[in-house]
Amino acid sequence: MDMDKRQQILALFGAFDNPSLPLRNRFVRAATYMAGAADGSGELSEAEIGRCAEVAAGGAGLVISGSAYISQEGKSAPRQWGLHCDE
Repeated sequence: MDMDKRQQILALFGAFDNPSLPLRNRFVRAATYMAGAADGSGELSEAEIGRCAEVAAGGAGLVISGSAYISQEGKSAPRQWGLHCDE
């Protein structure tokens, strides 16, 4: 591997210094639908909390969570995260 290519790859592991969004590296974990709510209530399950913790500990510089609904009418999938109430 030539040095330029190696330097480009190593740059992915370095910090991304942006004043509005500083990141420890350039790896991004994209949003996914994991059916992580415990039931139809939209409350996160312990298993989903554990998965989120694993992703965060894995070293990604940015983690984008999956979709969540903010009202019952906006719920688009079973076991989707819900942000529709304060409970």
